[in-house]
Amino acid sequence: MKIVTIIEEFNKINVQRIENGMVAGKRTIAFSDYVESLMNVQPIDNIVAHFASRIEDMKDFFEHIETDSNLQTFFMPL
Repeated sequence: MKIVTIIEEFNKINVQRIENGMVAGKRTIAFSDYVESLMNVQPIDNIVAHFASRIEDMKDFFEHIETDSNLQTFFMPL
């Protein structure tokens, strides 16, 4: 079995399952669902290590939303 993933501008993810050289199934999912599914199969150590390696990025992100107007925008529903 082989899984083929096509990411289209982070809007939607097209996933195909291929068995014996033929498409056995396919579906379109949201990018956030795809990322969550990848995280579910990773050991927690890998996930924590990834976030630890991005601590400066997260710090910059939260400093940017710290002002009242940015914080209100951040918590607005999509």
